[in-house]
Amino acid sequence: MTHYMNLWDDSFRAIKEGRKTIEMRLYDEKRKLINIADIIEFTNTKTGEKLSCKVINIYRYPNFTELYKNHDKLSIGYKENENASPNDMLIYYLAEDIEKYGVAGIELKPVSPAASVINIELMTSVHPLWNETISFADKCSWKAGHYLAERMRNNEFSETERVLVAAENEKIIGYCTFSLKDELPEDSPYSPFIGFMFVDEGSRGKRISERLINAAVDHARTVGHKAIYIMSGEQGLYEKYGFEKVGDFKTIYGSIDQLFQKHI
Repeated sequence: MTHYMNLWDDSFRAIKEGRKTIEMRLYDEKRKLINIADIIEFTNTKTGEKLSCKVINIYRYPNFTELYKNHDKLSIGYKENENASPNDMLIYYLAEDIEKYGVAGIELKPVSPAASVINIELMTSVHPLWNETISFADKCSWKAGHYLAERMRNNEFSETERVLVAAENEKIIGYCTFSLKDELPEDSPYSPFIGFMFVDEGSRGKRISERLINAAVDHARTVGHKAIYIMSGEQGLYEKYGFEKVGDFKTIYGSIDQLFQKHI
């Protein structure tokens, strides 16, 4: 299991360089979920850099005084010329919380990052990632994601329609849809469409959109279509993927949007 925590820059560098081997935390409900051999991904609050560490051991104590007695000051992040005092932890935690939860020294070992593997999945409602994608879409920063999540809950997709999801090391980072209709009226002659294109902010720049588009194009071709369309307000984006602007069209929402076409 992977857990996520933030670290100040000095502690982050100390762990990364192997000088600090034990991270001290309150043993609250979040920390009780951590087990030996789990992975903790730390984020440097100053630089945004990430560091993955394997949990080697978890040492539990009633308070930081006991923790400090049992561990060398270098291992918990102090320098040789610094005085180590358990009172230093009162900067981060209230005394009453320490008494309530106790504390933990989490022994860590940095691990080399695994090679990134990005998969594109074409999904129907029986796919294992279906419900996880609903949750991701519901919580994403793009408001249209909530509408897609609702459509997925209700399984409002025809036999050939699909939700496409991009997953990096099994973590969802983006999605789009392949649908017969999108923002144009039902009697529109244009079909099918790539819609709901979204890539998580932290994963942009990896050409995820291109891979989602290519997968949707392949599916369209497989089910017998000769062209595919995208409605978008963006200029100069989808042209990079071989789309051409057809024109500006009034959508079912009353707005005017661009229609792009790609022959396949």
